Formats: sequence, C-alpha cells, structure tokens
Amino acid sequence: ESGDLYIVLNVEPSKKFVRAGMDIHSQADIPVVQAVLGGEIDIETIHGKEKIKIPPGTEDGAVFKLSGKGVVRIGGSTNGNHLVKISVKIPQKLNKKERELYEGLAN
Repeated sequence: ESGDLYIVLNVEPSKKFVRAGMDIHSQADIPVVQAVLGGEIDIETIHGKEKIKIPPGTEDGAVFKLSGKGVVRIGGSTNGNHLVKISVKIPQKLNKKERELYEGLAN
C-alpha cells in the first residue's frame, strides 16, 4: 500500500564542535610558552586535520579563522568557516626550577 513515510532523525551535539549557521566553532588549549613564543598546532575540523600558526604573543581568547573549513552549503559553491578560539593554559603547579624561571622573568 502506498503512502507517506516520515523519518525523524535526532543528531547528538558534538563534544568538539559547535555549529552556528554555516560556521563551525571549536577551542584549542595551548601552553603559556607557546602563546608567548608562537608555533604551530593541529586542529581537528569536520574535513580532517589542519595546521594553524600561532603567532608570538597570542592572547587568551584569540580567534583564528580557517576559511572554507565549515559546513558545506547544499547546492552552493561556498562553505562556512571554522573558527578556533585559543585558551592559554596557565600551569597550576610549578617545580622549583620553573618557579625560579618565572621569577627571573618577573624581575
């Protein structure tokens, strides 16, 4: 017998990504040393891994954009972007040598 078929899909939220329209948002944790000196980090996107350069002096909360690495626009020729918010992790416990180094910098 013919008739209508209704399918309901429930998609669980991702633990890594947040979608906002066609853009994807994520967070990357970096150590204080990398924020000060710069470097490269690997970012997981919905399209696979990408590298982003962290410039020296990057501040906590800085946002980097990976153009075209967001959601694919159905029937369109453009994609959204992937926005990565940087979280600088401050060490909670320092050994004696680390403490001396930080105190030397403070002076």
